[in-house]
Amino acid sequence: GAGGDMSLTAGKTTSSNANGGKLTIMAGESDDPSASSSTSTSTGGEIEIVAGQGSGTGGAVTITTGVGTATDSGAMTLSTAAGGTSGNSGDVSMKTGAGGTTGNSGSMELATGDSQTAGASGNISISTGSAVGGNGGDITLKVGDGNTGAGGDMS
Repeated sequence: GAGGDMSLTAGKTTSSNANGGKLTIMAGESDDPSASSSTSTSTGGEIEIVAGQGSGTGGAVTITTGVGTATDSGAMTLSTAAGGTSGNSGDVSMKTGAGGTTGNSGSMELATGDSQTAGASGNISISTGSAVGGNGGDITLKVGDGNTGAGGDMS
């Protein structure tokens, strides 16, 4: 038979001008009061979301903000926290997995949605942060090389 489903849902409201319940998933803190901030090697807990393995196709992971039936949909933020006193902020990596022996790697799309009726479509901004006492960050766009065929195009 099929594996069991699990659902975790915050509270619903039917009251006017009220918010639905907030759902927070937080990993454990690692706080070593005996270590100074510059010598501590303790690491906070991790959160891992992994879809199920399939003997055919593996499970998908979908994260979607809520629709606003009268106005705006919810915003989405994916960010790392600021670094500690003498540390770096965390990296963000988004990439597809490698293809199998005869398969292709997955595609990646960065796009805004189409506008409806009389609205404008959204903007895309790619930038690096400003540096204080160091070099500014680089932006690199690179297409892949082809082993037995042509390399990728950039347009």
